[in-house]
Amino acid sequence: MADEDLRVEYQELGQNMRVYVVQRYTQLTPFVALMTGLGALEYASALQISALVKIFVAFAGVLVSAVFLVLDRRSHWYWNRLYERSKEIEAVLQLRQFTNIRGDRGPFTATNAVLAFYVLVSALWLFALGVAWADNSHIALTSRSLIIIGLVDAALTIGWATFASKAPGLRSKP
Repeated sequence: MADEDLRVEYQELGQNMRVYVVQRYTQLTPFVALMTGLGALEYASALQISALVKIFVAFAGVLVSAVFLVLDRRSHWYWNRLYERSKEIEAVLQLRQFTNIRGDRGPFTATNAVLAFYVLVSALWLFALGVAWADNSHIALTSRSLIIIGLVDAALTIGWATFASKAPGLRSKP
């Protein structure tokens, strides 16, 4: 490929990388709005909603959280592919804009913070779903039943977080 073609591709890669970064953070706005609305519906005592509706709302919260988590992870996956290609082009064109920007950052990254946020919100909705199900099934919400719901919630959350960080097409590393 000619140097001029590589320069054009390099510019487009940079623009596309910006698009995916902006997309990841702008989708937090509708996510927070949806979670606020669902949370208000779930816990608004003035509405006097039935336990069955609470189950539906909690399930919707889990589903919306999962969808937004996958959207975020997929955007990050695309960004990483663009980043890797930009480094290849930089090696040929002897540029250094992207090559040296990522060191060993450890676990404290913006990507991991957003992942933790989505997983935590999913966990809270799973817990709300368990409580709503127990209420609908007329199971007394004692400390023992809440602990059991919490343990099931923790197991599901760990599984979901592992899937979101390791699944092909969702994990950040190629």
